Amino acid sequence: MKKIDLTPQNHSRKVGHKCEYIEPNVTEDSIFYYEGIPIGFYLTNMPEKMNKLVDLANAEFLSDRVPKSKMSRGTKKQAIAKGVEWVEQYSTILGSVPPKAHMRRLYKSIGSVHGIPTAKTFIKAMLLLAKESEKLIKEILPEQYEAQKELLSKVDEQWKFGNLFTSSISNFNISAPFHQDNANIKGAVNVIITKRKNANHK
Repeated sequence: MKKIDLTPQNHSRKVGHKCEYIEPNVTEDSIFYYEGIPIGFYLTNMPEKMNKLVDLANAEFLSDRVPKSKMSRGTKKQAIAKGVEWVEQYSTILGSVPPKAHMRRLYKSIGSVHGIPTAKTFIKAMLLLAKESEKLIKEILPEQYEAQKELLSKVDEQWKFGNLFTSSISNFNISAPFHQDNANIKGAVNVIITKRKNANHK
C-alpha cells in the first residue's frame, strides 16, 4: 500500500459551506500518516466477503423493508440566512443513539429500526459488515485496532454495534455541506463504506 504523509492545509471553507468538487488525489490503496503515526487507510476495493455483505445490506436498505428517517442540518430558513445550502437526507441508524438536547432527547437509546421485523436482514448484514471491518482494521492498523478496543472497553455491551463501534448510519441522497461530527468518541476510528450508483456532483 502507498504511504501518504498528511500535512495541515490552510483554507477558507467554513462549517455549512457547500462542498465544491475537488478532483481526487488519492486513487490507489493507501495508508495515511500524520507526524509519523498511521491514522487511517483507503481501499479502492474491499475483500470479497465484505463486498457481498455490502450488496446485501444495500439492497435491503433501498427497499421498503428498512424504514428511513428524514434528517436535515438546521432549517431551510437558517440555511438561507447563513447563505449555505440546505440539505435533507434519508438515513437509517443502527446501534446506540447519543443524547441530543437540541432534539429534546436527553437520554441515549437504541435505534428504533432494531424493533422492525422486516429490517432484520439489513441489521444482520450490517453487523456482519462491522465485524469484517474490525478484521480489516486489525490487519492494516493493528495499533489503532488495540486503541479502539481500549476506548470501547469503557462502553457497556448494550450500547455497542459489533466490538469496535457504537453505531452505524446508512445514508442515501446525501450531499452534506462541510460539517463536524461532535458526538463521536474522541480518538475513535470511523469506517466509511461507499457504494456508488447514479452518483454525481454539483
